[in-house]
Amino acid sequence: HFRLQRYAKKGGKIHRKEKVKKVYRFIKFCGCPGAQIGNKHVKRFFSETNYRPKTQLDYFYAICLLWEELGRSRPPPRPPSAQDKTQ
Repeated sequence: HFRLQRYAKKGGKIHRKEKVKKVYRFIKFCGCPGAQIGNKHVKRFFSETNYRPKTQLDYFYAICLLWEELGRSRPPPRPPSAQDKTQ
C-alpha cells in the first residue's frame, strides 16, 4: 500500500492515481493479498471482465506496476485482446 501511494505522488498525478485505482480494483477482484496474486488471477480477471481492449491494456499496465512493486521477475500475462495484436 505504501509503495503504491508513493508511486501515485510522483510524475503525472492524475494518470498515476488512476493506475493505482486500477491496481486496487484488481486486488479486490482477486480477493487475496497482493503477494499471493499470480498469473491465474490475471487470466481469470481478463476472462471474467468485459472491458474494451484499451481498458484491458490499461489494466495490464496497472498489473505490471503491481508486479514491479512485488519484485516479480517476469511480466504478468497480457490480455487476450493485446495478444491478438502482437501475434
